[in-house]
Amino acid sequence: MKLPSSTDGLWPRNAAGPQSVPQLLVSVRSGSEALAALAGGADVVDVKEPLAGPLGQPTLQQVSDVLRAVDRQRPVSVALGDLPAAHLIVPDQVDFVKVGLAQCGEMSDWQVRWEALWRTIPTRCLRIAVIYADWESAGTPRPRQILDTAQQLGCRGLLVDTYEKQRGSLFDLCRHDELQEWLTQARQWNWLVALAGSLGPTHMREAVSWNPDVIGVRGAVCANGRNSTIDPHRVTLLKSAMRHLQYSHYFRENGAQTTRLGSVD
Repeated sequence: MKLPSSTDGLWPRNAAGPQSVPQLLVSVRSGSEALAALAGGADVVDVKEPLAGPLGQPTLQQVSDVLRAVDRQRPVSVALGDLPAAHLIVPDQVDFVKVGLAQCGEMSDWQVRWEALWRTIPTRCLRIAVIYADWESAGTPRPRQILDTAQQLGCRGLLVDTYEKQRGSLFDLCRHDELQEWLTQARQWNWLVALAGSLGPTHMREAVSWNPDVIGVRGAVCANGRNSTIDPHRVTLLKSAMRHLQYSHYFRENGAQTTRLGSVD
């Protein structure tokens, strides 16, 4: 598969060394936040409106402002919200799109609706399926159904996220065996693998240990919670922590010695 040029070097990583650091995705809501994320060293800029839900769909104006600010310096992803309400016209410059399936579990035609939505997305965009760790609370179809349908519809990535942000982080809400099953299947299909869900500095060690391609954050790099603005210094610190943790995890797994760089938790 030919990837968009702006995603070259991002996916698939398929690396097993200490240089294989997960990419840091920062969710922004405006052009000015996109510039702050870039200044801090974000690898992927994601457009979403946090006040509109866990995958809050932004307005077309918000997407356009972010695309203009990023100016193809980094890949741009867009959250489309959850399927029943997803309706955004996605510009051709967008590299990734993701949509959730909250409240679709009782819909008899959710697969048909999902396929119809994907038909409206520019062909160059990579389609990302979403499984919520708290999928039962979110009212989604069963994760196995989501994966199988996503594969049939041409998705090329999986995001594991959380639906009810106030209940805790991804690792508070997701069982180890479930996460292992979902990520193993995605990797067998050579999909991009992304983790998100109220992840902060204290969760980075566990997040990095799963060796995802992408780790997504917002609240962890905001000045005062996920509804405030992006702080570029926090982006820089988190990215540095991820890099140090990847090195220490690699050397620990391979029985090598490494110098302690100080606490990053």
